[in-house]
Amino acid sequence: MTIKGGNLALQATNFGGRVVSLFVPDKDGEYKDVVLGHETIDEYVHYTKERFLGACVGPVANRITNASFTIDGVTYNLDANHGGKGTLHGGFKGLDSVVWDIAETTGNSVTFHYLHKDGEGGFPGNLDIKMKYSLTKDDSFKIEYEATTDKTRPVNISNHPYFNFSQGGTIDDYEMYINGDSITGIEGLDILDPPINILGTPMDYKTPHKVSDAFNADFEQLRRGRGFDHNYCINVSPEGLTRAASAYDPASGIFLEVYSDQPGLQVYSGQYFNGEENGKYGSKLLYH
Repeated sequence: MTIKGGNLALQATNFGGRVVSLFVPDKDGEYKDVVLGHETIDEYVHYTKERFLGACVGPVANRITNASFTIDGVTYNLDANHGGKGTLHGGFKGLDSVVWDIAETTGNSVTFHYLHKDGEGGFPGNLDIKMKYSLTKDDSFKIEYEATTDKTRPVNISNHPYFNFSQGGTIDDYEMYINGDSITGIEGLDILDPPINILGTPMDYKTPHKVSDAFNADFEQLRRGRGFDHNYCINVSPEGLTRAASAYDPASGIFLEVYSDQPGLQVYSGQYFNGEENGKYGSKLLYH
C-alpha cells in the first residue's frame, strides 16, 4: 500500500511490516527512492542473502548473547540464529518474517497489528503489538510502537531500513552526525560490556564529518566490524525525542534526521553487501 504526506510518499507491505520504498525530493525537485530493497517480491519471502531490508525487527531487535535470558529465576532459551551462538532480531522467524494484520489506514498512515504468541521464538508471554507508520506535513516519517503482554519479557521493536540517497551511489561522502559518546563494543559474535567511550576516536561523530573518514582510519572496533555495525549509546533527553543522528548527501542535497526516545541506535554501513544480489531498479547491492 502507498501513503503520502508533505513531500513524501511511502510504500509498505504487511509482510514483515516492511518499508518497500520511500520517495523524497532531491535538491532539484526530482524524486528519489531512498531505501534499498529486493528486485522481486519473492526475494523478500524466500531470501537467500539479505533478510531484513526495510523490515520491522523484533520482538527484541539486535543481539541477545548466548541466545538466552533469565527473568525471576527462570531461564528462557531462544532461537540461536546468529552464528549458532546468539539471537538476532527475534530469531529464525522474527517480526520481519510474519504477515501482519492491517488494523487501520488513512491517506497518510497505516497501522499494523501482530500477536507474537507465548513461546514463539522461545520468548514468554503473548505480546500484542501495534505499529503505525505515518507521513506528516513537515516531511517526517513517523513510527510509533505500542505493545502489551501478559508475562514479563524483554521488548525492543525497531525498524531496519537501509538508506541510500542516490540508489546506486556510495555513502562515502555523506556527512554523518551521531549523538553518542560511547558504543557497545563487538568481538566476533559477542557483545562487550561495559560500553566503550569513543570520543576523540574515528568513531566519534558528534561533530558531523564524512562517513569515509572512519573507513580510512585504523581503529580496532571498525576493523572488527569491517566498518560500522555498532550500537551507539545515545545521549537521550529526559523529555521528549532526542536528535539521535543525521546524514547529508551533498550530491543529491537529501538530508535525513533521526529522532527517538530510545537509548540505542544501530549504525551499519552495508559492508556485507557483496554484489551477488540486485536491488530495486537493477542496481547491485554492493558495498564500495
